[in-house]
Amino acid sequence: YSFTRILNSRDKALFIVMDTQGLINDYQSLTDTMRSDSIPEIIWLKNILSTNTAKWTIVTGHHPVLSASTFHGDTYEMVKII
Repeated sequence: YSFTRILNSRDKALFIVMDTQGLINDYQSLTDTMRSDSIPEIIWLKNILSTNTAKWTIVTGHHPVLSASTFHGDTYEMVKII
């Protein structure tokens, strides 16, 4: 889903929240996430970004694209998509 917030009289921010389960290879073999189809979500993301006029765009999801954590680290599947 996404939503826009007005920052001031001329600027706005677009917030995009993604379901990242379907983008991670390890989750595709789990019964509760194996049917997660990420292609429609990627198409939706590209469409919303192509018409975006906000000064700020913030995209978030459960899994980090890049991480400084030594425990989790980067999510390489998402790095490839971006």
